[in-house]
Amino acid sequence: MNKVSKIILIDDVNTSTAWGVLEEHVSIPVEHKVIPCIKEDKSLVDITLTAQLCKEFYANNTDSFVLVSSDSDYWGLISSIPEAHFLVMIEHAKCGPDMKEALRSKGIFYCYIDEFYSGDSDSLKRNAIILDLYKQIRERPSLNLMALFNDAIWTTKAPMDDAEKKRFYDKYVKGAFRAEIDDAGNVTFRFGK
Repeated sequence: MNKVSKIILIDDVNTSTAWGVLEEHVSIPVEHKVIPCIKEDKSLVDITLTAQLCKEFYANNTDSFVLVSSDSDYWGLISSIPEAHFLVMIEHAKCGPDMKEALRSKGIFYCYIDEFYSGDSDSLKRNAIILDLYKQIRERPSLNLMALFNDAIWTTKAPMDDAEKKRFYDKYVKGAFRAEIDDAGNVTFRFGK
């Protein structure tokens, strides 16, 4: 890890949100590029990764790469830059024997992503799931208690000045509001102590 100077993460909008926690688990700068899809069923990640790797090799004089991919589409890239050094990380089920033989015959080391991380995977999983939950919650319509409270005042025609509204809101609405979650994940909002 001491020799790794930068991580360039190239993915599209359909990629796992778990990559968002990468920076929390490494002390290496992470450059994250999310590539838009021009067609819904066509990713541009492979070609963008190829272009970025060529830029790093030719323009930035980087000579060694750890290429992490869930498939084996990068043989054309690897074989086109024989001066570069590669370590290839692949998924066991998605990389066939031909690709593995090609890597072995060129002396290119590879390992399986599936077996690579043996550290605190519970922490990594927990952080990735929580990050995704927060993202989903932010994308949902929000519930604004102050707006509901103001609607209730208007509907009931209860006369209150601003100071009285604040006291009532703090004591009976904000202070007494709670969410309960049942075993099936349903959220129920309750008022009261």
